[in-house]
Amino acid sequence: MIRRAALGGTLIGVLLLCASVGAIAGGFGIGLDVWTLDTLEALDAFRPAVGVAYDRIEAGLLDMGISPSDLQDARDVFDESLLAIEGGLSQLPPVLPLPHPAVQIEISLLVPVLDAIRFSVGALSDEMVRAGAAWIDLAIPSPLVDIEFDVEEEFGSVVADLEFSSLVVSADVVSRFDLLIAALSLHAGLHFAAGAIVPSVEADVPLDLAPAVAEAVNALHLDGMAWSGSGVHAGFGVEIGPPFLRLHARVRMGVEVTRSSGWWELSIAPWAASVGMVIRF
Repeated sequence: MIRRAALGGTLIGVLLLCASVGAIAGGFGIGLDVWTLDTLEALDAFRPAVGVAYDRIEAGLLDMGISPSDLQDARDVFDESLLAIEGGLSQLPPVLPLPHPAVQIEISLLVPVLDAIRFSVGALSDEMVRAGAAWIDLAIPSPLVDIEFDVEEEFGSVVADLEFSSLVVSADVVSRFDLLIAALSLHAGLHFAAGAIVPSVEADVPLDLAPAVAEAVNALHLDGMAWSGSGVHAGFGVEIGPPFLRLHARVRMGVEVTRSSGWWELSIAPWAASVGMVIRF
């Protein structure tokens, strides 16, 4: 056991030494790391969760004295709206691409076959999305939902918004086949990804309806939209341009080793890709 530990320590030391010696010929890159989020379980849970939430509000309205016939009209409108939403959701792919602005650092290796170690970090947030939308003159409402209504001549309002953040980190060993003005590469490594969507709902409703609204919000499990996971992956890439300045595109497929998710069962999907530019020196 001691010999194995010593051998492992020696190998790590050799790799670190090679990395430090080869760092004079490293590189720096920027681009988009596009990871995919598996939303299939969340889509399946959408109708039951929304249905339970509406049932809670309907029960509260009955307690307030609203007649079942009046509520049936509202139920018909709700069912039609829900079918329309589900029709739109059914057109979405089961995986949601998340493009993360990313930076990468390459450290060259003086090791046969292996050309470099590449570290990449990408992040995405609602602030970044709003800033990007403003840059192209696209207005995103803030808050996303702000409506007023009246129930039995009592006025109320609902304000809803959301925050989200996502982080991806990866480390790869790279083998590159250089063709002077282009290159093909193979890479394999480790990754970690985590994120969360945090909706917020503020409801100003009649006191008699407040408990039902609170139950409806709880039924939506708004605190259960989080994910994290780590794994291993492998892939290939293409580079175009002179050796010191190249555009690149890469794809990879991963296998999860660890996984954690909230009630909505969001998780990292196997496929990912990246595009960008790398400067080598």
